[in-house]
Amino acid sequence: MRLNFSRETPLSQQAHRHPADLLRHSNAKVPEPIAKMESFAEGLAEIKRRWLSASGNRDSLDSLAHEAEQFDRMVGDAKSVTDLVDGLKSGRVFQVAELVRLLGLFGEHASDAPPTLVKLVRQHFEKPERGVLGYQGLAEWAQALANIGPASTAELKVLLREGKDSERTFAIVVVGLLGERAALCLPELIALLDSEDPAVVDSALWGLAAVGPAAADAVPRVMLAPEKNPAVSPKVAGVLYSIGPAAADETLKLVLKPVYPAWFCPDSARR
Repeated sequence: MRLNFSRETPLSQQAHRHPADLLRHSNAKVPEPIAKMESFAEGLAEIKRRWLSASGNRDSLDSLAHEAEQFDRMVGDAKSVTDLVDGLKSGRVFQVAELVRLLGLFGEHASDAPPTLVKLVRQHFEKPERGVLGYQGLAEWAQALANIGPASTAELKVLLREGKDSERTFAIVVVGLLGERAALCLPELIALLDSEDPAVVDSALWGLAAVGPAAADAVPRVMLAPEKNPAVSPKVAGVLYSIGPAAADETLKLVLKPVYPAWFCPDSARR
């Protein structure tokens, strides 16, 4: 059965899934953010053009007119990205969901948005019955933060250090979407490898693999993870492969040790 992480799936069920599952089963499709913006008005005009081109019924002029009217109503009299962020704090459920999508399209130009976005995420995890995540889907919110880029990492670091399971999973989803740009979260991801919970360690390994070569400093701790949690052993090779040349020596050991165990024993054990 294909899971749709939207309003049909309770947030409590979404929150504790593996980060990869949340992305794999989500039907969220968020366009690429705009790259350049000389002014707010110019950026907004480009986003509106993309928004309308992605509308459900492109062949209907009435549908496009309705989409345009809805877009203009959502933006209101905003004169800056900060005005849109302020709208998150008082907007209705559907308006908030659309504003999150809109901020994601502004990308790095919405660098002031992550604190408010993450605050909303935490609030809605605490009270999912009143939240917007169940309607919009975790992955689309995560994509908006990833589109904003490294400016999101400060908030992600807090979620990784202090968040509950659901919040931490959400943060790792964003890390996965950021890839190497999430390298600033490396200390927090490495710290999660010490968890007694194999699911937490598994998610942390997934995040480190997503960071890729920038996670080279994590290699020694990655190699030790199976000692405390043998269940994650199969994932270690994948993480080392994603990190690349910096993990070459450890990858070689991982491959050769089962075949030539004596090579990896202390000298006293060989005699």
